[in-house]
Amino acid sequence: MKSIRYNTIYLVAANSLQVGLGLVLSIYLARFFEEKEIFGKYQQLFIIINFLVSFSSGIPMGLSYFFGTYLDYTSRIQIYKRFWWSMFFLSLVLGGVIFLFNPILADFFQNNYFSEYSILFSGLLTLKIINSYYLQYYLTRGKLQFYFVVIVIEFILSIILIASIYQFNLQIKEILIGLILISLTKLIVFGSKSLLVFKIKGPIILTKKELDYILPMIAISMASLLTLYTDKFMISSILNPKSFAEYQVGAFSIPFIGIITGSVVTALIPALAKLKSEGNISEIKTQLRNATKKTSLFLVPILIYCILLGPHLITALYTENYKNSGYIFQLYTASYLLTVIAFSAVMNAIGLQKWVLLNTILNLTLNVILNLILIPKYGNFGAVYATLASTYLGYFLPIYLLKKQISVNFLEYFPFRFYSKILLLSTALALIILYLMNHYNLYKWFAFIAAVPFYFIILIIAADKSILDKNQVINRIKKIGGK
Repeated sequence: MKSIRYNTIYLVAANSLQVGLGLVLSIYLARFFEEKEIFGKYQQLFIIINFLVSFSSGIPMGLSYFFGTYLDYTSRIQIYKRFWWSMFFLSLVLGGVIFLFNPILADFFQNNYFSEYSILFSGLLTLKIINSYYLQYYLTRGKLQFYFVVIVIEFILSIILIASIYQFNLQIKEILIGLILISLTKLIVFGSKSLLVFKIKGPIILTKKELDYILPMIAISMASLLTLYTDKFMISSILNPKSFAEYQVGAFSIPFIGIITGSVVTALIPALAKLKSEGNISEIKTQLRNATKKTSLFLVPILIYCILLGPHLITALYTENYKNSGYIFQLYTASYLLTVIAFSAVMNAIGLQKWVLLNTILNLTLNVILNLILIPKYGNFGAVYATLASTYLGYFLPIYLLKKQISVNFLEYFPFRFYSKILLLSTALALIILYLMNHYNLYKWFAFIAAVPFYFIILIIAADKSILDKNQVINRIKKIGGK
C-alpha cells in the first residue's frame, strides 16, 4: 500500500470534490425550482439514498480491516471477490426492497416522486451502493490516484448536467436519468480497472469471521444513522415536503466539522489504546486535552461565525426564499459546540465500544420522543430543539464513564480557559462583522468574504504556539510511539 500521506492527500481531495459537488447541486436546484415543495421532494429521495449508502458502508470498511488482518497474499486477494459480490447482492436487495415499498415511502413522506419515479430511484440507489465499494478497493490496492481521477470525471459530468438543467429546463425525471448515467459511467470506469474481482477463484460468500466483524459495525452504523436522520424523517412524516426543504437547507452539516474531528479521531484511537494498555492515564489526559485544544482552535471560530451570521450565509447561497432556513442553521450549528471532544474515539480506545452503541441507542430514543413532542408544536424549529437537547444530554454518559473507567474528571481533559478564550474572541469579532453588515446594509456575499480574514485573525491571536509548533507535535507523536 502507498504511504499514509499519499492516501490522505487523494482522500481529502476526492472527498472535498464530492462534498463540494453535492453542495453546488443542492444550491443550484434550490434556486432552479422556485417551488420549495419540488425541491423538498427531490431532497427526500436523496435522504433515503444517502441513508442506505451509509448503512452499506460496513462491508467496504470490513474489506479494509481484513486486508490489514490477513497477512498472506492469497487471503488478501480473495477478499476482494467476496466483498464485491456481497456489496453487489446487498445493492440488489436494498434496491428491490425500496422498489417494492415505494408506495409506503410515498405515503410516509407525502411525496409522489417515490412511486412516480420508482424504477429510476431504485436504479440510482443500486448503482450508488455498488460504487461505494471502490473507495476501499482502490485504497487497499494502492491506486487512490485512479479513484481520484474517476471522482474528477464525475465532477465534470455533474457540472455538464447542471448546465443542461439550465439550458434545457430539465425536470426531476430527466435529472434522475442524468444522475443514473453518471453513476453508470463511474461503475464502468471503476470496473474496467477491477476485473480482478471476477478472475479470482474461490467462494463469493463472506466467512463467519468476516460477518462477525461486519454485522456489529452495521448495527452501530444503523443506530448512528437513525440518530442523524431522525429529525429529517419525522419532519417529512409530520409536516410536508415544503417544510422539509426549509429544514434540509438549514440543517446543514458544515464539511469542516467532519474533516477536523475525523482527523483527530484517526490519530487518537491508536495512540490512546496504546497508553491505556500501558496504564498511562496521565498521558491519556494530556493527549486528550491537547487534541481538544487543537480541535477547539480550528473548529470553534467556524461554528461561532455560522451561528451569528447564519441567515446571511444561507440567504446568500439559497436566496431570501430560504430565510427561515438561516435561523434553523444558526440553532442547528450550535449542537456542534462540544464536538471538539472526541468522546467516541476515547471510549473505543479504552474498551468501551459497547457503551458507545448503548449511548447511541439512548440518544436515538430520546431524539425520537422529543421530535414527537416538539415538531407538532413548533414545526421545523421543534426538530432543531430536539436535536440540541438530545445532543447535549447525550454527553452525560460518556463524561460519567470516563470518570468511572479511568478516573478522569471533565475539566482535566476539557481546556475550559482556552475554549472560553476562543469562544469570546470569535463571538466579539463575528459580532463586529454582523454589525457592519447590518448597519451599512452590505451585500450578503460579504459574509463569505469576511470569513477568511476573521478565521486567520482568530488563529493568530488565540493560538497557543505549542499547538501549532511542528517540532513539539512530532516529539509528542514519537513519544507515544515509543521512538
